[in-house]
Amino acid sequence: MAEAMGVNRTVMSNFINQTYGKNFNCYLNLWRIEEYQILMAHPSNERKNPYQVMVMAGFKDSRHFQRAIRLEKAAKKQPDEKPQIKNKEG
Repeated sequence: MAEAMGVNRTVMSNFINQTYGKNFNCYLNLWRIEEYQILMAHPSNERKNPYQVMVMAGFKDSRHFQRAIRLEKAAKKQPDEKPQIKNKEG
């Protein structure tokens, strides 16, 4: 991506970090998640299974996809929001 824009990798990475508050991989996965959602909603993909669409969106495998989803959800939590801890009794 940096090469296509005519800048070096460090400049691109610093720009993303400062502008979006995310490292390159998190930023890229955010776009992949959005692409997945768009592709899943498209009528031409209604017969495809979620794994096929996930690969079309750029994820290597389901493990990376699930991790990206989990990290993005964690990043969206408000700082004052406390995680819910389940009682041992139920």
